[in-house]
Amino acid sequence: MRNEIKTKRGRISEYGFACGYVESKYYGRVNICLWMEHNVYHVRAHNHENKRRIFWHSFILLSEARKHYDHGEALIVAHE
Repeated sequence: MRNEIKTKRGRISEYGFACGYVESKYYGRVNICLWMEHNVYHVRAHNHENKRRIFWHSFILLSEARKHYDHGEALIVAHE
């Protein structure tokens, strides 16, 4: 059996997160990241222009964390 770092859709797999991989994207000067630490998935948005965190949410399930990450732009607007 071979563990894959990425899913068929090109996303990082649970195994990939366990190996330390991170998903990250930018909306202008705002960076949003998804990563796993101690079996908890974290989604964090940070504004690099004014050097402040916009939000940081933690999830047990990768599916819930991905929903937050995928809707990051709407979440960023809602928190500002």
